[in-house]
Amino acid sequence: MRHWLKQLYQICFPNTCILCASHSTLNIDLCKPCLKDFPHSQFTCKQCANTLCVAADKCADCLTKIPPFRQTFSLFDYALPVNYLLSQLKFNERFAVTPIFSELLYQKIKYDWYADNPLPQVIIPVPLHLARLKQRGFNQAFELIKPLEKRLGLPIDTQSVRRVKNTLPQAKVDLKTRYANLQGAFELTRPCRYTHIALFDDVVTTGNTVMALAKLFSAAGVKTIDILCCAKTQR
Repeated sequence: MRHWLKQLYQICFPNTCILCASHSTLNIDLCKPCLKDFPHSQFTCKQCANTLCVAADKCADCLTKIPPFRQTFSLFDYALPVNYLLSQLKFNERFAVTPIFSELLYQKIKYDWYADNPLPQVIIPVPLHLARLKQRGFNQAFELIKPLEKRLGLPIDTQSVRRVKNTLPQAKVDLKTRYANLQGAFELTRPCRYTHIALFDDVVTTGNTVMALAKLFSAAGVKTIDILCCAKTQR
């Protein structure tokens, strides 16, 4: 596209911020001031992404009980307005939210999180149980990560693992029973051929869901497991 034609297109069809309705100079429907206000903890544990009071590599929990995954990458903390936007996608089918987070994920994966390290062989979105998938009509984790497949040249695998237990939503279960809620929830559908994978979920709350999946893949022989998410609930 010629430069003048591109400028004309941007004038006629400008990006409009999904939050404040102002013109966005970014290539997504989010303006720079609103993006700047998105919540992100200053110090987080590199392994689980929980907030730390001071700069350190890992939190006490990860030092005493090592998780089966190497690191957790989160775009933001799960707080306003991030929680509002992701909830709008998940429960109100507001798919205009999807390209915003997909673009932010792309920028982080390509130029930050894996800038000095090899990309995983595959990204695996956390699966929904078939009953939940039929009820909702889509898997929000898959919708958010799918656009990155071609841009990163990175396969999105939705076939290697399935959810066989229709668990209660983690947000509706008390902290003491969340881990038990996920016992036996997932199973591999074929032998795992990967050595380095990334598990993706829209929101990581206590981490029990990705923990259960990571243990499953670790037992199947995967050596390196990373966790990617749009938002992490902070304690």
